[in-house]
Amino acid sequence: MKKRLCFALLCLLSVSSILLSACKNEQEKMDEVQKTALIQGLKTVILFKSQMSAYYAENQVCSENAISNVDRILTKVHYVEGVIATDKCQIILTFKKDVSIPDISRQQIILTMTPGPSTHKWTCESTTRRKDLLPRECR
Repeated sequence: MKKRLCFALLCLLSVSSILLSACKNEQEKMDEVQKTALIQGLKTVILFKSQMSAYYAENQVCSENAISNVDRILTKVHYVEGVIATDKCQIILTFKKDVSIPDISRQQIILTMTPGPSTHKWTCESTTRRKDLLPRECR
């Protein structure tokens, strides 16, 4: 009886260990997908940082017109809903609603430019809950 009980307990522990490792692998896969989505988004935002800087240098104001409609359409990559510029010197990227990126779905990365005489300072913030997925400057 004790042998059967020990065997059953050992089987139960083995099964739970397998299930835990499978869940861990699923979480790791999900994190990789989310990191890929963030990289896509950040590459897009970097392009628009230079456009906003150039627009400001030329006009001495920030505007939603710093990013053309054509460029906005091009940003609608797999995980990105859209990118907008504001007259408050901000570039706001919004991720699509997508179950494969639960921690960043419908979340935003917001870059804010503080104009300077020769260079501009950029700050980054995000509405995402998983700050560990973000680059250091956005945490």
